[in-house]
Amino acid sequence: MNSSTLPLCLLLIMHFFASPVLGKNEKSALWILVSNHTENLKFVGIGHSNWISESRMSCIRECLYYYTVNCNSVQFDEMTKTCTPGSVVIRNNSFGSISLSGSVYSRAICDENAGFSFTVKHGTAVCMYVSQTPMEYEVAKSDCARNGGTMYVIDTVEKFSLLKDIIVVDSWVGLKAIYIRSLFEWVDGEKFDKESSLWNTLWRPGEPNSYAGEEYCVVAWRENGLLYDCPCGNRNYHICEIVL
Repeated sequence: MNSSTLPLCLLLIMHFFASPVLGKNEKSALWILVSNHTENLKFVGIGHSNWISESRMSCIRECLYYYTVNCNSVQFDEMTKTCTPGSVVIRNNSFGSISLSGSVYSRAICDENAGFSFTVKHGTAVCMYVSQTPMEYEVAKSDCARNGGTMYVIDTVEKFSLLKDIIVVDSWVGLKAIYIRSLFEWVDGEKFDKESSLWNTLWRPGEPNSYAGEEYCVVAWRENGLLYDCPCGNRNYHICEIVL
């Protein structure tokens, strides 16, 4: 797909909504130059399309326009002005060095050297890891942050399905009670209560029950990924993700 072949009305709409300065676009402002080459990096493209863009900023804006949330990286060739959209950049020391024509910009790097793995299942892409050591909730939260991630957030049916596929031990997820049994908050700030569409889907029967009024943190059950509340001082494994 070449931008010169797009209908004029579509181009006008695209440039109307695209911010001319990266810093004024909330999603674009987080983008960084990853590399001018791919030392220990893998650029994962979206589909098989590319197009001609005026600049790297135009390349990023157009990627976000065409692919919305799935666009997390681009490869831009300054010589040919070719823009290639990408879903993610993966870092792994085993990749070695692979030459690319152009620079890679990204707002999401899945660092497999830190134990994360890039998985695409059930129509969703996730960069995640399950810890090897049980720990208290707040320690687990800090462990995720130290490795460049956050605790796992289940905000779609697809992410819940993926969790059920991979979970093998009871594990903390990024959910904590504000008011016991009724109002919770994910680590990304989203509230979770009985009005939430996934409320009845995610909890084990009878949960949350805040036994003895001390269960503020949330664990995914190893059997099927369903959630139950638990004292935050308990030691459990935990699931981290790098948000894509």
